[in-house]
Amino acid sequence: MSRSRIILTAVLVLWMGVAALAEVIFLKDGRLLQVQLLSGTEKGIEVRRLDTGGHLFIRWELLRDEDRQRLRIEFGLDDDLSGADLQMPGQRIYTIKGDDYDGVVVPHPEDQERVYLRTVKGEIPFLRSAIRRIEDRLVSKFDVYTPEELYQQELDRRQPADDDLQAQFAMARWAAKVGLYAKAVEHYQKVQSIDPEFRTDYVANQLKRLEVLDRRKEIRNGVREADLEAARRHFDVATGLLDELLSLGDLDDITRKEIEKKKERVLKKRWSYYRQQVAREYRRQVDRLIRKVAADKNIGSADKEKRVSIDKAMSYVRSQLHKDVVEAIAKKFSLDPKKEVEKMWEDRPKGARRTASYGSGTFIVMGEKKVQDAGGGGNRQVQELINRLRRNRRGGRNQPQVQPQQQKLVTKEQWWVRASMIQRSFFLRAYFAENAKKFEVLNTFMRPCPTCGATGTIKELGSQGGIVRRTCPRCHGNKGDRTVNFR
Repeated sequence: MSRSRIILTAVLVLWMGVAALAEVIFLKDGRLLQVQLLSGTEKGIEVRRLDTGGHLFIRWELLRDEDRQRLRIEFGLDDDLSGADLQMPGQRIYTIKGDDYDGVVVPHPEDQERVYLRTVKGEIPFLRSAIRRIEDRLVSKFDVYTPEELYQQELDRRQPADDDLQAQFAMARWAAKVGLYAKAVEHYQKVQSIDPEFRTDYVANQLKRLEVLDRRKEIRNGVREADLEAARRHFDVATGLLDELLSLGDLDDITRKEIEKKKERVLKKRWSYYRQQVAREYRRQVDRLIRKVAADKNIGSADKEKRVSIDKAMSYVRSQLHKDVVEAIAKKFSLDPKKEVEKMWEDRPKGARRTASYGSGTFIVMGEKKVQDAGGGGNRQVQELINRLRRNRRGGRNQPQVQPQQQKLVTKEQWWVRASMIQRSFFLRAYFAENAKKFEVLNTFMRPCPTCGATGTIKELGSQGGIVRRTCPRCHGNKGDRTVNFR
């Protein structure tokens, strides 16, 4: 091999090594940096810039949130709370009393009257007559197994040798995740003994925080119990346990900061969870309350006081429906209506596009577009001949001709009374989406009217044998149904 080729190969290998270590990070002010990560502490990270080669210390608060969370986990300063590996296929049992329980259904063929649910507290029997429904879903492993059982299952699966670096490292992270800090310390110490240079900062940071958590039994047990309650989505219980720990008077600074960080993560997890629940429940409550209005038995009532007119229904949907939905959600999840439900709805993941249509009630929001009747229709000479024959038959006398009258278009109140519950529901849903300003309206468009074929008129036979165009009785000349895409 020639000398130039050897040099080129060496440069290429060196470049690939640098590229593999390169990180792209974003600062909060929008700047982008290509760097090599050197170390990370509680205050920030030390990096080497790839463009200038200079060393730089960046405080955590200057980084974009996504990069800060990712790098703190990478340097072992925070736990990975993604939780995907702490879930398993299971079931949720909903009882007639309104309670729900997560676990794994265990078959008991000898007992056909009960369903047995495996939970962390043992098998719980439920009478089939007391169960409303059973739903297959992902459940937390903490609802089914104790931390010791979860640790032992992973240990049996991996069977790590004392000199297996990757297996010992994986077991250390797993033990910390399930709250067995002493076990995690043992595995991290084995990692250090196998290879002192392996992820030096990460292992050192983990040992420092885990040894502190494991040192005091009441703190260790309290933090572990808070982790379990948070995994079960009992967030208020978890924060209460952490508040009790923070009230202890003899906490050192490292322990206090660790507990405060854990409480902050629990609160973020709580917000994220309930934000998804609020988004899902909001749409469900809107549909429920709209159906309730659309199916009211007083629609069309002769009693003006009790009558649910279309004006009352539209006014309720525009100004009161959102408030009732927020109150219902706050009551169901024990949340604050203003500080939590309202803000969670505004901060919601928008989700997939939804569609609602005013249907044949489009004229109520768009008005009527009547067309001028197009006379009697037909050829003028033919009409004159027909008129002359009629006069001769009547003895030459001109008799007044009766013109066919167009059927009157229905009013909005008539439409409301005649419409089905489903038609009213569709109408009110479209009206709420477009006018209440609680959904993001993506666009509106017209679906062709099935009666007139999007012409706005229908053809009828005139009194003189010709064709007459009349305003479409369904769309009232609007040519279609106004439709709203929203999310």
